[in-house]
Amino acid sequence: MNKKLKLYCSLFVVVLVLALISKCHVVGFQYGSSSESPVLEFGNKPSEFYIVNDTVFHEGGMNVTQQSKAITMDVFVRHHTSAGRELISRADGQVYSIQVNSAKLNVPIGQLSNMPLISTIVSGVVYLVLILWVLILAFKMIGSIRKGEIFVSKMARYLEITGIILSAIYLLQFISGYLIAQYFINHVVLAEMEVIFKNTANFMFLITGLALMIISQVILMGRDLKEEQELTI
Repeated sequence: MNKKLKLYCSLFVVVLVLALISKCHVVGFQYGSSSESPVLEFGNKPSEFYIVNDTVFHEGGMNVTQQSKAITMDVFVRHHTSAGRELISRADGQVYSIQVNSAKLNVPIGQLSNMPLISTIVSGVVYLVLILWVLILAFKMIGSIRKGEIFVSKMARYLEITGIILSAIYLLQFISGYLIAQYFINHVVLAEMEVIFKNTANFMFLITGLALMIISQVILMGRDLKEEQELTI
């Protein structure tokens, strides 16, 4: 067994273990105390979501109030639970304890920087480039298969590169999600709950990528054995 094959197999086992562990692991922290008492309630949209246009007036001479633009963000959250206190639903004689794991935040423009939006755009562009690269390699592999060129170094190279790209896609998703989550953790303060990081990167990219890298080395070993048998004959 060559060194690359040993390395890829070891990484594959480690990734499987980490995949199982990550399903139960969440990273986050609590915020420090604030002088303002946190309040979580239903109500009308606050004034921060509206702007007064001083250049436009109604017929009566009043300024026009317009709704300001807002950014919508999906975040994972965790409730602050005090001893004996939970979010309880009581309706029609039925009682439930409710846990909110994710939330969609509407944030007024200007309250947060453009870092999450820029990070999302950049990672999205890189993601599309990597996916396009994988498709190109897939077409090349299909062409080699049609020619009967399977157990050759060219096919092994295609598989290995594809595996590396798929693994890179997983790392891109993980790093992008982690950086954005950490920004929210440090800049978004919620009443009665906190923003946390949860790994939502698709593990199948990493597992499939490592599997293709292993297969590429198996193909090279098969080619070498075939060449040795032909020399022996």
